[in-house]
Amino acid sequence: MSPSAKVLLELRGVHKSFRMGELTVEVLRGVDLEVYAGEIAVVLGYSGSGKTTLLNIMGALDRPSAGTVLFEGWDLGLLDEGALAEHRRQNLGFVFQLYNLIPTLTAAENVAVATEGVEGGPMDPREALGLVGLAERGDSFPAQLSGGEQQRVAIARAIARKPELLLCDEVTGALDSTTGRLVLETLVRLNERIGSTIVMITHARPIAALADRVLRIDSGRIVEVRANERRAAVAEVDW
Repeated sequence: MSPSAKVLLELRGVHKSFRMGELTVEVLRGVDLEVYAGEIAVVLGYSGSGKTTLLNIMGALDRPSAGTVLFEGWDLGLLDEGALAEHRRQNLGFVFQLYNLIPTLTAAENVAVATEGVEGGPMDPREALGLVGLAERGDSFPAQLSGGEQQRVAIARAIARKPELLLCDEVTGALDSTTGRLVLETLVRLNERIGSTIVMITHARPIAALADRVLRIDSGRIVEVRANERRAAVAEVDW
């Protein structure tokens, strides 16, 4: 990234430990990283490397045991639980491997629910569905949609709030290669068209080619940060 690029999210010396009976398990061991506005960053790591715990801390779903998390220069450690929830609502979007759609609501209604209480003029649900290529499926219920379509509804739900940062956890993990490519194309298109900053957590090494930067995590530490000379097109990625 350019030296003048804006740092959107910054972690400094972040540790995270969990108690398991009489044992303390350290999952993150002094993580330092930056996420720059407008980039696609991929956090690459094997199962158990700490990447999902890292995502939870980046997304203010969990607090670090030690260290500092700054969002646009604001120290999230100073916020109480209510203020953290408001930060998530106004500034962040989440896409998980499980779609978590409400089965009794249509696609458009699932998106609309996520925009309640959001300031600054969220997207119309059907506009968000149009951005992910599902303009004609707004009246369909989740059971009437394929897995890839449900994942794209989940992405529309996340972006309808116009979040500054979109966090994606193994979004292609349960999808076949064709559907996975559609989902990845959707994310890249969102980054290019509306400037969404995207962090993707994955164990799938080929996905790293789509990123501006790749951060590799191993045993709770960032062990490599590298910039791609160019971002590959989704069609170039070997599944």
